[in-house]
Amino acid sequence: MMPKEITLAELEKYIPVAEHAKRIIVHELVTELKLQAPSRFLLVARNGMVWLIVVMNPLALGTTIRKYHNPQVAHQISTAFAGKPVFIANKTGLRYGILLSQKPQLPKKILFPDFPEERDVFHFGKTLQGEVKLNAGQMKNILIGAAQGSGKSTLLHLLVHQMRYFGWQLYLADPQLHTFNPDIWDQIAAFPVAGIEDDVLTVIERIRAEIERRMALFREIAAGGIPPKDIDAYNAISPEPLPRIGFLIDEANTFLGNKEVFSGIADLLRQGRKWGLHIVLAGHEWHKKDVPSQVNDMLQTRIALSVPDEFSGSVVLRSPRWGKWVMDQPSGRGILKTQGKFLATQFYLITEEQQMKWLSDLKAPSPLTDAEITYVQYALQYQGEFNFKKIAEAHDTITEWGARKLAERWERRGWLVSGKSAADPRRVSEKLIELAGLSPQNEPNTLTRTHTSNDLTRHTQVLTQAF
Repeated sequence: MMPKEITLAELEKYIPVAEHAKRIIVHELVTELKLQAPSRFLLVARNGMVWLIVVMNPLALGTTIRKYHNPQVAHQISTAFAGKPVFIANKTGLRYGILLSQKPQLPKKILFPDFPEERDVFHFGKTLQGEVKLNAGQMKNILIGAAQGSGKSTLLHLLVHQMRYFGWQLYLADPQLHTFNPDIWDQIAAFPVAGIEDDVLTVIERIRAEIERRMALFREIAAGGIPPKDIDAYNAISPEPLPRIGFLIDEANTFLGNKEVFSGIADLLRQGRKWGLHIVLAGHEWHKKDVPSQVNDMLQTRIALSVPDEFSGSVVLRSPRWGKWVMDQPSGRGILKTQGKFLATQFYLITEEQQMKWLSDLKAPSPLTDAEITYVQYALQYQGEFNFKKIAEAHDTITEWGARKLAERWERRGWLVSGKSAADPRRVSEKLIELAGLSPQNEPNTLTRTHTSNDLTRHTQVLTQAF
């Protein structure tokens, strides 16, 4: 759940507590520790929590700042407050932060709400600050470590169902054939689920062949002899966009012991991202020998759920501190490391009922989002004219600038047809109408996909009162 914002009236209720805290802090710093008194105090509300900020004046401390920037000082203040969390900050001077409100907790379970409107944007779960979502370019390749019963299979399903919904080309491997049941996934994936090492080697060769095919397509569409730099650049100009590729391997340790399999996966990790390949390696226990340097740096996104010991979590997250944090966490809770940040996350739960519904209603995904389909539908009401100003006025899902950029992108792909002169409007092409699943007459067919998007935009409020 999103943290509830603190109102000014609610903040003022903490003033008596803050006044009492103020006296205790002065006593601990001055009387007990023989240090200088704070220069001022601030009562702050942020992210649904109330903090007392103790501001020190570094120029008036009269001694080395290390005596103040000391975990023992924070510990003594915390002890005086019956164990309330105390943090030291020194980015903008020296400050202590004491949490006066209750420490917020992540819920033990959050159901996956719905597939996102944005294509290739993955929704993972929630932190105390809000929802965690990454686009495919940010997500990159993934390493997952988790003990049995901690939610690893659910997390893999969370990823693979979103990939399927986005229209990705899927390759799957599972030695137990449980997480990726062949009875289900053989009908969806680009190749049957690999259950033994020879099957994994075959999948690797299939992906290599697909990459070689994409290399040729990149050369064919090269502008001025220069091929697109990656799949996003290719799809921006190609009338036939390429889907990204997901290669997910459960119990990956079982296969990586084979030198040929390991070499093949390492090779795909090195070259695959440019061509739209994303590899997900999941296992119960990871040790340094399992993730040697040849592949370690190419698995940029790390996820550790609950693990039985701190060493496995440390290898996955490359952090002893956070590796210890994930020990004995509830199912579905863990750390997502992305772009250098460690995010304590309750990952979304997807139920068997949800999966049954999705799998019973499999349709070929459209390269257009639902919002984009409505723009095409709107244009058909005006003889196919794609007027971005009118479209922006008629839809709150896009701005005029956004509609203009969309028109430019579609024109590069050949989905919009330019007029005979610059003054003539662009019109939707037959190809675009077909992709939208609409009739060229003004009677649109039933759309192939329906879902609602959730506005999970987070608004934070910071209230400060000095006293």
